[in-house]
Amino acid sequence: MRFCLLGTCLLAACSNLTADNGGVVSLEVQRPEPATVEVGDTIQLTAVALDRNGEAVDANIVWRTSDTTLSVDSTTGRVTGRVANQPGRVQASETTLSSQPITLNVLAAADTLAVPPDTLLVAAGVPASAPLAATVLSRSDTAVSGFVPASGTRLIFSITEPAFADPAARTVELPGGVLVDTLTSDASGQALPDATVNRVSGTTRPDTVRVTVAALHRSGKTVAGSGQVILVVFQ
Repeated sequence: MRFCLLGTCLLAACSNLTADNGGVVSLEVQRPEPATVEVGDTIQLTAVALDRNGEAVDANIVWRTSDTTLSVDSTTGRVTGRVANQPGRVQASETTLSSQPITLNVLAAADTLAVPPDTLLVAAGVPASAPLAATVLSRSDTAVSGFVPASGTRLIFSITEPAFADPAARTVELPGGVLVDTLTSDASGQALPDATVNRVSGTTRPDTVRVTVAALHRSGKTVAGSGQVILVVFQ
């Protein structure tokens, strides 16, 4: 599963401007995918004003929200999460014309990345390791441990040792035949689907593989605890 950003256009109804005056008749808003934002983190929304011919025109677009679960900068369209586990709606407007509301889910903040210190042993003849354990956690005032799992966070697994100058010459790989993969944490705070280190058939496996793990907020900032290494030993 790759993390990516897709655009879904939401068009508002026509304004009271006539077709002859070259005014704005619709607003095209790009909806992020996934439509989520963490508490304390930000994502950027964008909108384009269109004339009767569907051409982009200059306009003073203002952003607003009536919800307290998030806030939005009225000028830039930058949204910040405020209250976890609840949705919030954002609209773009230009004079009397408004877009349809975009609903964003506000997630608990990804405060830290936890990676157990254990070494994964892979028995002779076994084609793949057990799932690489890395959990994204959010601070909680009610949890016994002080943390709860955080979902919707990007987890990046990278085979950093051995280093393969030519990826085609790799002797181990992550699922999908890659050396670096980006997955998303589920309700358990762990990657979905599982990340494993797999032998490449027909090659001589290395004795030891080092996998570096990082987590990223939606804004691209690194989550605390990123850079830890999981050691995989083939027997």
